[in-house]
Amino acid sequence: MKPNTYAPQLPLSTRPDLPVLDIVVPFTTRPLTRAALTAAERLSAGLLPLIRMVRTQVVPFPLQLESASVSTKVLRRHFAPLAEEFGAHLEICLTRDNREGLLHALTANSLVVIAARRHWWKSREERLAIWLSRRGWNVALEFVEKNNA
Repeated sequence: MKPNTYAPQLPLSTRPDLPVLDIVVPFTTRPLTRAALTAAERLSAGLLPLIRMVRTQVVPFPLQLESASVSTKVLRRHFAPLAEEFGAHLEICLTRDNREGLLHALTANSLVVIAARRHWWKSREERLAIWLSRRGWNVALEFVEKNNA
């Protein structure tokens, strides 16, 4: 059975003799992702982190995962400047389900950093953080003011 997620493997340049702090920032919206990347930099100050920005792209069922309606080249060209601004690696994950695609990108040591606006209701980002936390992942939720994101 073929996996539900297609994510091209990217060569990541890390030093094998040093432990790597793996920080994953899922793309939500451009301002919130920028705030999460800023928080990831702040959390990992003085360490040698591997910061990965993960963008999941849902591919409807009749299509093959490799033949998505949006090319990975277009997605990479669109999201690479944001990732490069923070020195993060961009991972594009083609999947049938956003959450399952994100799980595919996580490793056992991953710290997931998500930014959200504070509301009296649970935002989509907060629900994602709760969902990941209940499944045993380490999650840092950064609340930002409306003017900052």
